[in-house]
Amino acid sequence: MKLHHTAIYVNAASTRLEGASRLHAESAEIRERKRWVTGADLLAEAKNSNVELPLVFAQYADLTFWALARSIKVDDAGTTFTFGNLRHLKGFRRSDLTVASSRAPLPDNFIRSYSIIETPGFLLEQLGHEDMVAADSPLPLASRTFLLTWNPSRWAWPDLPSAMEALSIAGKYRFGWSAGKRVDLPLGSRIFLMRLGTSERGLVASGWTCTEPAEARHWEPDRADRGDTTPAVDVDFDVLSTAPLLDWDQLRREPFDTFSFTPQSGGVEIPPAIAVALERLWIARTTSSGRAESDVPGTSVHWEGALRRMYANVFERDAAARSACLAHYGANCVVCNFSFPATYGNEFSDSIHVHHCVPLSTIRKAYSVDPLRDLRPVCPNCHAALHQRTPPYEVDELRAMMREVKRGA
Repeated sequence: MKLHHTAIYVNAASTRLEGASRLHAESAEIRERKRWVTGADLLAEAKNSNVELPLVFAQYADLTFWALARSIKVDDAGTTFTFGNLRHLKGFRRSDLTVASSRAPLPDNFIRSYSIIETPGFLLEQLGHEDMVAADSPLPLASRTFLLTWNPSRWAWPDLPSAMEALSIAGKYRFGWSAGKRVDLPLGSRIFLMRLGTSERGLVASGWTCTEPAEARHWEPDRADRGDTTPAVDVDFDVLSTAPLLDWDQLRREPFDTFSFTPQSGGVEIPPAIAVALERLWIARTTSSGRAESDVPGTSVHWEGALRRMYANVFERDAAARSACLAHYGANCVVCNFSFPATYGNEFSDSIHVHHCVPLSTIRKAYSVDPLRDLRPVCPNCHAALHQRTPPYEVDELRAMMREVKRGA
């Protein structure tokens, strides 16, 4: 297999790529607002030359996957593309890529969604050491798929709104969960979370295990006080919702009616045939026609008061409060001093994020935002870092952490 001498860099969430490609070699269509005119021309050139055009994906500064372009269609609204042969990339960053036009390294803080790069040598090295998946062979599902359970009447998950806020920023949310009595739950297994109880039963979350089961404190406080433990796994959740995205009625229909989605405890393995059907329906429900309209599948939760309706990737923010915050603090990141217009030009001057020092998810009644007390301008990287824990880091705390890292460098 030969690769084209140039490739396309794409900034995309890992969950978006995995969701689009898990079921077949050629992915579902993914839509981008950017018009990939040069990219479409490169793919046509590659096909005429009987070579493959690579796509190199990143989420934040780290490279995550690479794949082979299958189709690129450009219209007035943007670009629709598909890919095949999705492969993991580990240990590389954006700065390991070279911009084709300037031959300069791609900056680690590069935020545009698309760029033409030189095909990196580490792709060629991987081709030399690994067999690529044949273009017409389906990418496998995770080796096994399991059902975990949650009953709000027994444990309310009080931090769920904050978890959804963190997922919206970082693209995933890691959290430990009981595996029931299951001890043979492999690392990298697919997980679905079933909400149980007397009302609103259904699937509310999905993710991937990032540890194998280990004994942990029991999730029920009374049992934990008695010293009881339970097998638990850490899960990287890629979708979170308070309300079911697939409800109980849907799970009682074919082909799901042969499997019990209401087990006595979690950790039950979902048969492969049902797992495939479930994944297809889940992709359709958490994206639009099998492709994500944003970097994070659109789950939602409703609260009364100032928050009103929250999508997992879009919060309603008061535009006047944002303007007042930026007028006072300026448009540079208050943590690292990054400036969008100074780095990319004035057309990016409105790209700075505004961080709520008091997370909206913790507020249960209407309140008046004080732009100087409650809001701070932060860059996307620092915004993600602030939300790496629950509750979020304080701005001063994260700034101090950066100073310590620089001192040790």
